Amino acid sequence: MVVAITSMALTFGTIITLVRLWVSRSRSTQAPPAQLEPVMDRLLRIEQTLDSVAIEVERISEAQRFTTKLLSDREKTSALAENRLAR
Repeated sequence: MVVAITSMALTFGTIITLVRLWVSRSRSTQAPPAQLEPVMDRLLRIEQTLDSVAIEVERISEAQRFTTKLLSDREKTSALAENRLAR
């Protein structure tokens, strides 16, 4: 009789523990999606902003290359003009 009562108590305790774990997991999996929506929206805005910044940086670097090329060509042109005048 003692063995039967002990085994029933252990079985009942195990079932209660498993049910508590199952309930706590179901609560934890339901809560985060509501909390993730603002985070996902914010990450989307950050990504769009980063893309815009990357485009602007590319435009600035292209303008820098163009300006450098113009100044380089201008120096070559002035050097050629000086050589022609010297002859």
